[in-house]
Amino acid sequence: GPGRTRPRRPDRPGGSAGSPPPRAGTDQELLKATLGGDEEAFIEIYRRYRDRVYRFACRMTGSAEVARDITHTCFASLLETPSRFDGRACLGTYLCAAARHQSLRHAGRAWRERPAGSGPDLRAGGGPSPLEVLLEEQGWTIDRGAGVRAALAALEW
Repeated sequence: GPGRTRPRRPDRPGGSAGSPPPRAGTDQELLKATLGGDEEAFIEIYRRYRDRVYRFACRMTGSAEVARDITHTCFASLLETPSRFDGRACLGTYLCAAARHQSLRHAGRAWRERPAGSGPDLRAGGGPSPLEVLLEEQGWTIDRGAGVRAALAALEW
């Protein structure tokens, strides 16, 4: 009812019984404090965005283990080179963009390191594009001919 607050879940930011309450401040203020050596400010940034970055990385990679590594890398990178964040976007957007970049790097490494013969040779002429392979793995198909015909039909001559 009114006036009652729900207890925070332990798996949510600031949710465990032994953790300090969430800290106030904008992302920029917290990042500036982090640069000044304030460890609690960085912990608050982590609390605010870890779930979002992790879920995003999970969707990108399909792997909880890889998503954990990517989440760690994104926050470690922010701590090591905070000058990469220029403040044009919100910090959560920046961290998700970093997670996207790391996810794509992971996918590229996985593709290059795959065992020989485990997938189509995309470098050979006439083979499927990487997008087509990805979509096929997800159960989608592309009818190249229909797409090209539709695009040509849409052009004004």
